[in-house]
Amino acid sequence: MAATATAYNCLWKYMMDNTVQLLTDDIKVALVSSSYAPDADHGEWADASAAEITGTGYTAGGAALTGKSVTLDGAVAKFDADDASWPGLTATFRRAIVYANVTRNGKTNPLIAHVLLDSTDVDIVCSAVNYLVVWSESGIISLTAA
Repeated sequence: MAATATAYNCLWKYMMDNTVQLLTDDIKVALVSSSYAPDADHGEWADASAAEITGTGYTAGGAALTGKSVTLDGAVAKFDADDASWPGLTATFRRAIVYANVTRNGKTNPLIAHVLLDSTDVDIVCSAVNYLVVWSESGIISLTAA
């Protein structure tokens, strides 16, 4: 299943005031347990980090996104990256959080999006597998002009 991401309310402001620079910042994706309740008004990694998982094959703070791109197709701007992977992962988690690993404009590790990893919103249990977050065809996030 392709991962479905939902942007946090603050993202558009963060992009406009340069708090988040999608192409040049270290953008990370971290895995969190079911104890994280997504809230559109969350703004920094500290709002979600208490639910970050631990496990074999997982590094605290998550994985850095590579191959980042921003494209425009008609009225739709799309932010995308290579799929994220954790080789040999043994852990239980439910969602992923995408954030910028920066401190800028008074914000530390500003949030970008939370990601539903399973359409049924249940825990994902991995035991020594190569886990891959496959981004949606529409990218990690997209913005459509009116």
